Amino acid sequence: MADDSWMVVHVWQFMAYSSWMMVESDFKQMNNNYILYRIRMAGRMIIREARSKEIRPLLEAGYKIWHKGRSFEEYYRDNSREDAYGTRYVLEAEGEIASSLIVLRLGERFGCKAYGFGSVLTEEIHKGKGYAAGLLDFCIKKLRGEDCIIFLYSEITPAFYERFHFRILPDNLQKKKGCYCMALCKEEAWEKILTADSLDVPDYF
Repeated sequence: MADDSWMVVHVWQFMAYSSWMMVESDFKQMNNNYILYRIRMAGRMIIREARSKEIRPLLEAGYKIWHKGRSFEEYYRDNSREDAYGTRYVLEAEGEIASSLIVLRLGERFGCKAYGFGSVLTEEIHKGKGYAAGLLDFCIKKLRGEDCIIFLYSEITPAFYERFHFRILPDNLQKKKGCYCMALCKEEAWEKILTADSLDVPDYF
């Protein structure tokens, strides 16, 4: 790509905040599913898939928080397995990765597709700027067209994710002490979750 300030994104997936004013754009219909925009954002704040060369630095940042007594190589090995069934997204601000997460494909659960949001991380110098919220919003909208359930395990105050309408699973379905398994889904799927066995709930990821 000659000019890396241009990125291709799915319009229906993208939420533009006032500080991300669109400068130039052109679009064309690709098929019946979506439109692609070619967008250059003021301030060069963009959301995109992580590049392969960025995976190790992202895991190095995650290791500082979630090492759980493992060596880095053990942590790297464990988390690299997720890339086989997940996609890492980053929010880039002024040429630097400010926030990141992984969207995991968890197969079918409770009669619909299931996904997991994991490794939600914002670099210390970028905290408090809404980057993680913007990235979460983008990924939620990306999946909105599907009849799906999105799971996550929160190790922070659940209120942050409740803003996006995630709900805490009942105590009998919780699997890991010290964090909350939460889900975002339609009411019909939520009712199925409430009557489920804990074995049907994804393990901590």
